[in-house]
Amino acid sequence: MPVVGTLPGPGGRPVGYLLMKDFITQAEEPLRTGLAQLRAAGATELVLDLRYNGGGRVSTANVLGSLIVGAERNGQVFTELRYNARLAAQNTRFTFEASTPGFQRVVVLTGPRTCSASELVVNGLAPYLPVATIGGATCGKPYGFNPTPNCGTTVSAVNFESVNAAGVGRYHDGLPATCSVDDTATGSFGQPDEALTAGALGCQARR
Repeated sequence: MPVVGTLPGPGGRPVGYLLMKDFITQAEEPLRTGLAQLRAAGATELVLDLRYNGGGRVSTANVLGSLIVGAERNGQVFTELRYNARLAAQNTRFTFEASTPGFQRVVVLTGPRTCSASELVVNGLAPYLPVATIGGATCGKPYGFNPTPNCGTTVSAVNFESVNAAGVGRYHDGLPATCSVDDTATGSFGQPDEALTAGALGCQARR
């Protein structure tokens, strides 16, 4: 489940912190509640911790993206899932849908275990607001699959690729870090003295 809190930002203003481990439907309502709490606390900027998030449901990633950009972006494209030419009729667009204000900037904590739907969030937000990544390059999985039953076995073959509203995708080598910071795996997540969190706060101060 998501973990939320606030961090001391530049000038003492609060910066929201969200740790997201998996994109599952059970996380969607806690996401809505948690981000509403951060906005109520006065946070207009968000540190999004996806360093160990291996992905999950695109629909849940769309919920998170919608809550980050806010209602003013409703109806705009978050991501498009593209199939091959033979199956182009299955291409699917996910659009933003929110009823609350969003955040002005987001800093994402990333690393080699940031994969799939997590990368999709970073890529999907990029056309709409400043997104910085702190840590290391992501794993490089701009593809997905629809599990298909076959004679008692479920086959998970790659079916589609994902691109953002600007048509950007195919980040096979991962999304690079804006600021490279070693994840020392020491300290508590979401605390100002933890390496990647400190890097995110430093990035906030410089921008």
